Amino acid sequence: MAQAAIDRKLTIELTEGEVEGLRALAHGIGVLRERDVADADAVVAAVELGLTRLLDDYDLPADDRARIERGLERARTPWVRGNCCL
Repeated sequence: MAQAAIDRKLTIELTEGEVEGLRALAHGIGVLRERDVADADAVVAAVELGLTRLLDDYDLPADDRARIERGLERARTPWVRGNCCL
């Protein structure tokens, strides 16, 4: 089954508090990795953690679980941003 092309650019609008939280996450990951981590890398880490928590902590219907597993696998496959998972 062919997949439609995915637009890789995403624009989101965050509150000041959410931006502060994102930057704190980037800082914390940077401390662990002993190098600076970009905000975009922190977003990738947060998405990876969110998908992992959905799979580990919740009993989901099989079709939904399969979709989340595929999303997590696809997110992890290229690791374009390096291994920035939590």
